[in-house]
Amino acid sequence: MLLVHYLREVLALTGTHVGCETSICGACTVLIDGLAVKSCTMFAVQADGVNITTIEGLAANANLHPMQEGFWESTDCSAAIARPE
Repeated sequence: MLLVHYLREVLALTGTHVGCETSICGACTVLIDGLAVKSCTMFAVQADGVNITTIEGLAANANLHPMQEGFWESTDCSAAIARPE
C-alpha cells in the first residue's frame, strides 16, 4: 500500500491527496523527518519508524500554518486539491 493511501484510508488524514497519479503535482507531499516527500512514491512500510507530518499537522493552536494559508488563498488547481478537508 502506498503511503498516501495509508494516510488517507487507515489513519483518516485526508489532507494528503492523490492529485495527478504521476507524482508531478505535489498534492501528496508530506514531511518525512523534516524533508518533503511525495507520499504517492513511497510504500507505507518504508515509513516505519520515521516522523511524518501531513498538512493537518502544520497548524498550531487552531491557527493555520503559512503553508495552509497559501493553499487556502491560492486559485491554483493543484493547490486547491491539497487543501485539508
